[in-house]
Amino acid sequence: MLLSGSSSTIYDYVTKIATTSADSAIMSIYSEERDFEDAMQMECAIENMCDAIITSNIKDYKNSSIPVLSPKDYLKYRKS
Repeated sequence: MLLSGSSSTIYDYVTKIATTSADSAIMSIYSEERDFEDAMQMECAIENMCDAIITSNIKDYKNSSIPVLSPKDYLKYRKS
């Protein structure tokens, strides 16, 4: 997940750990997503106001309310 903020390097982005709450877990349980872990990651990203979810499995996040990027697309995004 890409956390919002003023980090200056890719290393700064990938080393941050997002927090989550019981509310996110409950929202994940009742989510329309078939996979609980994917739903939990989406809820955690929303709760932490992430700019995007970075994953190799974009198809697993069809219903995401925030952008979902492949690692390759993320690197293109960061360079622009």
